[in-house]
Amino acid sequence: MDSLEFVGLTKVAYSLVLAPSAPFTVAALTGSKTVTVRFTPASPQSYNYASLVIGSDDPDEPVVELALSGTGRPAQ
Repeated sequence: MDSLEFVGLTKVAYSLVLAPSAPFTVAALTGSKTVTVRFTPASPQSYNYASLVIGSDDPDEPVVELALSGTGRPAQ
Protein backbone atom coordinates (compact mmCIF):
# COMPACT_ATOMS: atom_id res chain seq x y z
CA MET A 1 0.00 0.00 0.00
CA ASP A 2 1.35 3.36 -1.01
CA SER A 3 -1.13 5.76 0.58
CA LEU A 4 -4.21 6.18 2.78
CA GLU A 5 -6.16 9.42 2.30
CA PHE A 6 -9.58 10.76 3.25
CA VAL A 7 -11.46 12.60 0.51
CA GLY A 8 -14.91 14.17 0.17
CA LEU A 9 -17.07 16.94 1.56
CA THR A 10 -17.26 15.52 5.09
CA LYS A 11 -13.74 14.07 5.35
CA VAL A 12 -12.93 16.23 8.42
CA ALA A 13 -15.15 13.96 10.56
CA TYR A 14 -12.81 11.00 9.95
CA SER A 15 -9.25 10.32 11.05
CA LEU A 16 -6.83 7.41 11.23
CA VAL A 17 -6.26 6.15 14.76
CA LEU A 18 -4.35 2.97 14.13
CA ALA A 19 -2.70 2.37 10.79
CA PRO A 20 0.70 1.26 9.57
CA SER A 21 2.86 4.02 8.11
CA ALA A 22 2.61 4.12 4.34
CA PRO A 23 4.08 2.58 2.32
CA PHE A 24 3.52 -0.88 3.79
CA THR A 25 3.22 -4.39 2.39
CA VAL A 26 0.24 -6.73 2.51
CA ALA A 27 0.82 -10.32 1.42
CA ALA A 28 -1.03 -11.28 -1.76
CA LEU A 29 -4.32 -13.20 -1.34
CA THR A 30 -4.02 -14.06 2.36
CA GLY A 31 -2.48 -10.95 3.89
CA SER A 32 -4.19 -8.31 5.96
CA LYS A 33 -3.44 -5.13 7.93
CA THR A 34 -5.63 -3.43 10.51
CA VAL A 35 -6.58 0.20 9.92
CA THR A 36 -8.77 1.91 12.53
CA VAL A 37 -10.83 4.91 11.45
CA ARG A 38 -12.26 7.32 14.05
CA PHE A 39 -15.55 9.12 13.41
CA THR A 40 -15.75 12.45 15.26
CA PRO A 41 -18.81 14.42 14.12
CA ALA A 42 -18.85 18.15 14.86
CA SER A 43 -22.65 18.50 14.74
CA PRO A 44 -25.84 16.42 14.55
CA GLN A 45 -25.97 15.78 10.81
CA SER A 46 -25.14 13.12 8.24
CA TYR A 47 -21.51 12.66 7.23
CA ASN A 48 -22.03 10.54 4.12
CA TYR A 49 -19.81 12.29 1.60
CA ALA A 50 -16.40 10.91 2.50
CA SER A 51 -14.19 8.03 1.44
CA LEU A 52 -10.92 6.42 2.45
CA VAL A 53 -8.81 6.13 -0.69
CA ILE A 54 -6.12 3.43 -0.67
CA GLY A 55 -3.34 3.65 -3.25
CA SER A 56 -1.21 0.64 -4.11
CA ASP A 57 1.04 -0.91 -6.72
CA ASP A 58 -1.64 -3.49 -7.67
CA PRO A 59 -1.76 -3.46 -11.49
CA ASP A 60 -5.46 -4.43 -11.55
CA GLU A 61 -6.69 -2.00 -8.87
CA PRO A 62 -4.12 0.69 -8.08
CA VAL A 63 -6.76 2.77 -6.25
CA VAL A 64 -9.54 1.46 -4.01
CA GLU A 65 -12.13 3.83 -2.56
CA LEU A 66 -14.07 2.83 0.56
CA ALA A 67 -17.23 4.87 1.22
CA LEU A 68 -17.65 6.15 4.79
CA SER A 69 -20.87 7.27 6.44
CA GLY A 70 -22.07 8.27 9.87
CA THR A 71 -24.59 10.46 11.66
CA GLY A 72 -23.74 12.85 14.45
CA ARG A 73 -26.07 12.79 17.46
CA PRO A 74 -27.11 15.79 19.55
CA ALA A 75 -25.16 16.16 22.81
CA GLN A 76 -27.02 14.64 25.75
